[in-house]
Order: sequence, then structure tokens, then C-alpha cells
Amino acid sequence: MIKSKIVLLSALVSCALISGCKEENKTNVSIEFMHSSVEQERQAVISKLIARFEKENPGITVKQVPVEEDAYNTKVITLSRSGSLPEVIETSHDYAQSDGQRAAYRSQSGCHSHQ
Repeated sequence: MIKSKIVLLSALVSCALISGCKEENKTNVSIEFMHSSVEQERQAVISKLIARFEKENPGITVKQVPVEEDAYNTKVITLSRSGSLPEVIETSHDYAQSDGQRAAYRSQSGCHSHQ
């Protein structure tokens, strides 16, 4: 659980860094965070982390998008293919390293893999 909290916080901080690159840009930003933690206890933990993140990063609002674990990978692939992925997604280490996920990420972000 601690590891997933660290990963979540790292992802949110990364979004803050990316979205706040220009100092003169003072507009509010809303980002979506899709995850598979649909249990109330886990959502409560994520809500606390998001509240802390938003407090430390004024102008950035994070919306949770919980998805049932059984449908999660299919949802990621479908959203990726349609160009509609949220700004932040939860993914396992193994899935993130899979060829399908790397291809989906590259098609969404325009990034290129360095293998």
C-alpha cells in the first residue's frame, strides 16, 4: 500500500511539474487520475493524497476516475486508441513494460521508446 501511495504521489507531482512549466501561466488546470482502487478505504487514502497535492499545488484540481480492476486494462487500451486517456493513470510495473502498453502510450503522447 505504501508503494502505491508513493507511485501515486510521484505521478501527481510529475503532472504538476509538466503543467506548471511556464511561470506566467497562472490559469487553473484540471487533471484526471484513473485508477483501479474502487474500494472505499482505498479511495479515502487517494482522496487524502489528492487533497495534499492540491494544497501544495494551487491551481491544479485532480478528479478521480475509479475503474473496476477487471475492466481496467481494457479501458486503458480503449481510451488510448481513441486518444482519450486521462492525464494520469495507474498501471502495474509489468503492464507498463508490456509492448502493447508502450505502443498505446506512444500513440497517445507522441513519445518514442528508447529500447
